[in-house]
Amino acid sequence: SLDMLQQIRNLKRAAACDYLTGLFNRRYFFDRGPRQIGIGQRESIPCSIAILDIDHFKKLNDTYGHEIGDRVLIAVAHKLENLLDGSPHLLSRLGGEEFGILMTGLDSAAGTDYCDWLRHELSRVRIVADDEDLTITVSIGVSGIEGDETFDNHLNAADQFLYMAKHQGRNRAYSDALMAASVSAAE
Repeated sequence: SLDMLQQIRNLKRAAACDYLTGLFNRRYFFDRGPRQIGIGQRESIPCSIAILDIDHFKKLNDTYGHEIGDRVLIAVAHKLENLLDGSPHLLSRLGGEEFGILMTGLDSAAGTDYCDWLRHELSRVRIVADDEDLTITVSIGVSGIEGDETFDNHLNAADQFLYMAKHQGRNRAYSDALMAASVSAAE
């Protein structure tokens, strides 16, 4: 029956979505991501992958409580969703304060610029907590997708660049493209 089909559709959507933010979840990202990369590689479309992490999120949770923490996650998710609306990019909440973005049509350099724009836009988000306006910053690691790596490896590479972004003082996007540029500048 039609009702049954609708219920199945709703269940599928629920299984693919993060309960808090309504974004796609990690499982869906790992399911859909490799297929999207495969299409990109067949059609010679550049792709890059990013992991975005809210800076000092644990401190924010400890200071203001989980309710505010949740409000921050929802605000970031909704802002990202609006910014990516109409784009071919795949957005998901990977878990905790981490979000994944698979960018289609952007190589590492273009992906880094794009993520820098996202970072700038997210810094304008205001969350009210205990009568004060909270602002947030994010760190982003970006990795170009080249060669026949596993999806896990692509994500691990982005994670390494996220670590470097945090190490360099947070509130920035860092990538293999930026690393290559700084190496050639030093030579």
